[in-house]
Amino acid sequence: MYTEWRPDRTAEKLLYIQIKQYIQSKIENGEWTVGMKIPTQRQLAEMFQVNRSTVISALEELIADGLIEGRSGKGTRVINNSWSLSQMAATQWLESGRYGSYLEWIRKELRSRRKAAIQALDANFSEIAEWTIPSGGFYIWVRIIPSISMQKLFETAKQEGILINPGSVYDPFSNQFIRLSYWYAKEEELEEGICKLSKIIKRLKK
Repeated sequence: MYTEWRPDRTAEKLLYIQIKQYIQSKIENGEWTVGMKIPTQRQLAEMFQVNRSTVISALEELIADGLIEGRSGKGTRVINNSWSLSQMAATQWLESGRYGSYLEWIRKELRSRRKAAIQALDANFSEIAEWTIPSGGFYIWVRIIPSISMQKLFETAKQEGILINPGSVYDPFSNQFIRLSYWYAKEEELEEGICKLSKIIKRLKK
């Protein structure tokens, strides 16, 4: 299991992190398979030309990630090679610097979609419901004023391609409430869906 790879001592990234990522890549690409016994700490230290303490730090990170497992007297083996793929992608994404811009994009989208949902409610629900404008999150609690069956509303809306969440799902005392999410639909879909939903409620209250 000889390798010519060595951690870059001139890089800003700490040596143990470089070693951790190198071993992680070996596991993820299938070179180090599940069940395989990896080199000892001393062997890894010699391979990478670093202190054992550096190797130990790298291995501890991999153990915490659930990729390897060390047992007294039995060495260290690879125990997982799939869960870390998503974690690795997330780590690279966070380290890339794109997290901040993506978070800002999400906030902008949420504000825009919340505005569209509120405008649609104002235009279609003013006589049949009450609601408060949320300061955050991605849903709006709406209290339906007419006494109608929430189960019937749910089933009828579903038949017309609209998925709503009855308040009773979250609180047994919120039977006359529905929770509208404005994150999972585009603005035009929100406007169309809320308009259709108001017509359904008006039909059911007759």
